Amino acid sequence: MKFTTYQQAVEPNVMKPPAVRRTGDVNAYGAGGEGYGKMAAALGQVSKVLAQEQEDRDTADVMKARNEIMTSLTEQLYGENGLFVTGVGENAKGLIERTTAAIHKTYDEISKNYNGRVRFALQGNLNENMSNFQRIAASKEMAEQKAVEKATFDANLSTNAQQAALTWNVNGAPTMYVQNGDTLLLAYAKKEGWSGAQLGKERQSMVTNIAAAAAGAAVESEDYARADEILSRFRNEMEQDTYWKIARIVKKKQDAKDMDREVTRILGDGGVWDGKTFNLARARELVDEVYGEGATKEAGGASQAVDQGFSSILGQEMDYGRKGCVEAYLKGTKNVSSFCAREAANGVVNVPQLLKDARADDSVIVERYTPDMELPAGAAIIYYHDEDDAENAENAEHVVASDGRGGIYGNSSSARDYTDEDGNYIRGRGEVTHGESIEIGGGLRPTWIIRPKDGGRISAYDPEKREQLMSLLEARGKDMEAAYKKQRGEYLDSITKAMQGAGSYGEALSILNAQDLDMDETNHLKGQAATFYGVNRETGRTKGAGGGKAYNAGKDVELMQKMSAKLQLGEKMTTDQFIAYQNAARRLDDAGWLGEEFESLQNNRAVWSAITDDMEDPKGGWKKAFEKLVASGLDPLMATALIAKSDVLSLPYYFPEDDNVEEADEGEA
Repeated sequence: MKFTTYQQAVEPNVMKPPAVRRTGDVNAYGAGGEGYGKMAAALGQVSKVLAQEQEDRDTADVMKARNEIMTSLTEQLYGENGLFVTGVGENAKGLIERTTAAIHKTYDEISKNYNGRVRFALQGNLNENMSNFQRIAASKEMAEQKAVEKATFDANLSTNAQQAALTWNVNGAPTMYVQNGDTLLLAYAKKEGWSGAQLGKERQSMVTNIAAAAAGAAVESEDYARADEILSRFRNEMEQDTYWKIARIVKKKQDAKDMDREVTRILGDGGVWDGKTFNLARARELVDEVYGEGATKEAGGASQAVDQGFSSILGQEMDYGRKGCVEAYLKGTKNVSSFCAREAANGVVNVPQLLKDARADDSVIVERYTPDMELPAGAAIIYYHDEDDAENAENAEHVVASDGRGGIYGNSSSARDYTDEDGNYIRGRGEVTHGESIEIGGGLRPTWIIRPKDGGRISAYDPEKREQLMSLLEARGKDMEAAYKKQRGEYLDSITKAMQGAGSYGEALSILNAQDLDMDETNHLKGQAATFYGVNRETGRTKGAGGGKAYNAGKDVELMQKMSAKLQLGEKMTTDQFIAYQNAARRLDDAGWLGEEFESLQNNRAVWSAITDDMEDPKGGWKKAFEKLVASGLDPLMATALIAKSDVLSLPYYFPEDDNVEEADEGEA
């Protein structure tokens, strides 16, 4: 029997069962297959529930993670030391990078605690919020950078103004700081894209701040001429409200300083104040020499007048345009020079005619210019071309005015020249300018000078200042007289007290004779001493009063002194008090202790009229009457006695209903 080759079915030691197929017989498992559908539905429901639970957990985690991230970022950006809080000024540089880094770091640190589904969902959920943070950071960084640049720009301009204030007395310093400001402004304007109008407005503000700072410093130093010079130089470039505000202050202070100086000078004249009295007539003579109709002042004082004359036309175009140099010169100087005033009135408009007229006018001198000349303010500087004959007036080409400080005012024919968009040079009509040097170039040289023959004296007549100066002098004179009388009165009072404390009339006279007094003062104090000691001033013997009874004036004098104190303080008196004082005055008068001067005053109607007027004045009263009597030189005791002998019912401070308020002073001596 023959066997074929054996083909091994499976590999050794490996079981390989036959393929098993799922039966298609629904009855194979019993029950006819009815439970399959239900089983599948149950399994599907379970899966759905599990999936929903997972989704709910993920959603909750996303919200939780989002809140953690937003809370952390809000604190990092807006907290006490947050990036947005500290990112100001120079610290704002790199804010966008720091904000982006904080966002990524915070996301990474918090999202690592959650599953991939949550991390994926967070990226979309936070995308808009993160972008907002980045936009805010970028906007803040840009804004802070611009703020820093603006603050730096403003600080530089402010520094210029401060430096101008510190160097107010240095010639050319304010102009230099304005030029520095122009450089700063042009650079900033180009960077910011300013319009021409905006640049012009900012420049006006810059010039105003510099000029105001420099002029203000000059005012503080009481150099009002320098302040006025600075203001005049920049007047047309400043804000006019500020200019006029400072100009008024300068003028007011300068006038006050000038007035005070004149008052001091005039009072120093021995004929005005002799140490005792003020001579009003002599004072008026001296005032007329300064501000009267025939008063004049040196041309040196014309510098301010020239500045003021040209300040109103600086920057303006003349009617004759480029050929308006004579027009500009005469407009600026007509109030300084009589020659210029005549030329302006005659309508002179060309340089040769101006020079010819000057040579024929006796009020001015025409002389050749030399570099070492000191030119007074308002002097005309005539220019010729280098090659022209200087002796021929027809060759005179240009004229400007000296400002008295080495600079010039005049019409510049090229000041408004410009180049158009196509590169064409366009000649303007010129304008009035101020220059720092008389050298103007263009082949023109200063050749002739026209200056006032009298050295440049101009009229100083000013009726308003004349009356103002007289008022100041009169007030100061009266104050000096009053101060002298007060001082002298205090001195005489001290002598009186010393004499009353001497113990006897003889000792009192010894004190009196040792004093440096005039005749009237000596007689007056001698009479007071005699009254006080109850003796006859001529014989020195004791007097009697009524019935042979010795009269002691001391107590009545004390009553007069009490009344005098009340008068000085304006205090009220009862009827009983006044009658007591009146009786004391009468006893002193009857006994002759008040002297002949008192008798004379009592019989003087003008004196009683003046006393009555003062006492009836609602704003005056007996206090005013007393003060005026003393101010006129009357002894206080005698002034008190006069008022005591007046009618009590006429006194404004007399109130009968107050009679019981105070006890009356003793009425008997």
